[in-house]
Amino acid sequence: MPFAVKNLIDIAGVPTLAGSKINRERPPANADATLIARLEAAGAILVGALNMGEFAYDFTGENSHDGPSRNPHDTTRMTGGSSGGSGSAVAGGLAPIALGSDTNRSIRVPASFCGIFGLKPTFGRLSRAGSFPFVASLDHLGTLARSTMDLAVAYDATTGPDPLDPACTDRLDPPTAPSVHRGSDGLRIARAGGYFRIGAGPEALTAVDNVARALGVSREVEIAEAARAREAAYVITTAEAGALHLHRLPRQARDFDPDVRDRLIAGAMVPAPWLVQAQKFRRWYRDRVLRLFDKVDAILASATPCIAPPIGQRTFVLEGQEMLLRPNIGIYHPADLVYRAAGRRRAGAARRRHADRRAGHRRSLARGRGIAHRLRSRGAWDRARSATAGIAARSNRTGCCSRRAGAASRPLCAKRQRRLRQRPTRAMGSVYCGTHRGVAPQRGLDPHRRIHGEPRIDR
Repeated sequence: MPFAVKNLIDIAGVPTLAGSKINRERPPANADATLIARLEAAGAILVGALNMGEFAYDFTGENSHDGPSRNPHDTTRMTGGSSGGSGSAVAGGLAPIALGSDTNRSIRVPASFCGIFGLKPTFGRLSRAGSFPFVASLDHLGTLARSTMDLAVAYDATTGPDPLDPACTDRLDPPTAPSVHRGSDGLRIARAGGYFRIGAGPEALTAVDNVARALGVSREVEIAEAARAREAAYVITTAEAGALHLHRLPRQARDFDPDVRDRLIAGAMVPAPWLVQAQKFRRWYRDRVLRLFDKVDAILASATPCIAPPIGQRTFVLEGQEMLLRPNIGIYHPADLVYRAAGRRRAGAARRRHADRRAGHRRSLARGRGIAHRLRSRGAWDRARSATAGIAARSNRTGCCSRRAGAASRPLCAKRQRRLRQRPTRAMGSVYCGTHRGVAPQRGLDPHRRIHGEPRIDR
């Protein structure tokens, strides 16, 4: 079976561009990604790499550097993104299957616009090793195909444990292809109402109703707080993506797609409390949604609120209001916050030790014996308070603002400056004022290289 891959995934001897201009400076990949190696081991034939939205931060399939992916059904219309080349290749008959990635519907939007099938698997079921990261806590790799049988065959060939991806499950799944012929027999299926029908265009509603009618589905369920889940997903996505590209933005801002750059800059400035609150909500929301699956096995919902828009269109009407098209095509992605850790289980002894630690911590809190109590009991409280007061007095007396991040202020003598010049510090480990700017170069590992394993020295 021939297959093609989104150029987010490593192909030996080919640079992994991730749809960007910046990555053109990277050397070719040394080895194939895990999913490519597994497909080829099963007999599939790789035919090439595919276009995509820059750094996967896209819903349209347009790329300011390489041009847009085009919808085979109407080449004046979008494929959707960010796996736009994957959707176009499969729908146009260039390959029966294509690999893509999905963080916030980047497989499902192209599948919807191009009229094909797409699978975003459970988090941890398919290895992400050898792929360029976007949002580590939401990234998935998956497949687009022209039939559900092709999806099942590709999934069976690629699933399984992978030590190169720490998020990958240790669980071995039984083959899914033999069960495809059973169809929906025995499944409890419901249709998503509420949020998933508000704002959808007539074509989207008609498509869902036709599928529900064909499957004999009459039950409707509502996913609570879906709108807030979408907001939380946006906060997590933009914050993690902004942090990932933070070191590139000051130096190579003009090399980014302007739309992507602006979103990354906004993400880099998201306050930490927002991200913490979004992650707390994520856990609560996940538990609420999974309760629905005690009563149903599958929920039908529209993947997009409209048909594929014309290439270059900037806005569209959603719920009676004109809104930006690029960030809102994937409006129906609240389910992206919901995933089960696929088969990972903590060992019994480790689980008991964790429970004991938590119980001990609760007992300490109940008795009012936290860190402050332990400091007082050892006579360290007063010493710590005195030392802090002395440091503050020296700070006020010297007036020097150069300091290690989070540490006390002290003047930097010539000897200390020489030591700092010679001693590398961890990335983001030191902050200096204008007086001593550049005294200590910051060194560390580029977060992009976590999977690829290529160290880079950063200023």
